[in-house]
Amino acid sequence: MRVNYRRAENGFTLIELMIVVAIIGVLAAIAIPQYQSYIIRSRKVAAQADLTTYAQALERYYTTNQTYAIGTTKVCGVTAATALPNPNKFYNITSTCPTPDSFVVTADPIDTNNDKMFKQTLDQTGKKGDNWNK
Repeated sequence: MRVNYRRAENGFTLIELMIVVAIIGVLAAIAIPQYQSYIIRSRKVAAQADLTTYAQALERYYTTNQTYAIGTTKVCGVTAATALPNPNKFYNITSTCPTPDSFVVTADPIDTNNDKMFKQTLDQTGKKGDNWNK
């Protein structure tokens, strides 16, 4: 009479665990760059929205005062602090008024090491800078 004492199999084998780790690695290799790209795009769109809001505030100032600038200076009549109550944390929003009848609002990226975040501009005619659609 032969008695076979066989252990019950519990848990996972090393090969099964290695396969799961490889699958997670492949998914992470795809997902992380996509997520980073999404974050950069969303920051750029937020900066463009801030530029548009700032330009609208300057247009309202022009409607009332018939000039974008304060007196004969190149300082615009509306500051970013008053036009944008919640400023963008990833771009510095500034403006210049080269003439009393013109302005250029600019969004400069704060993180200068990121080569995917570009300077954005918008002027009084609605002309967008070259990097607007990048």
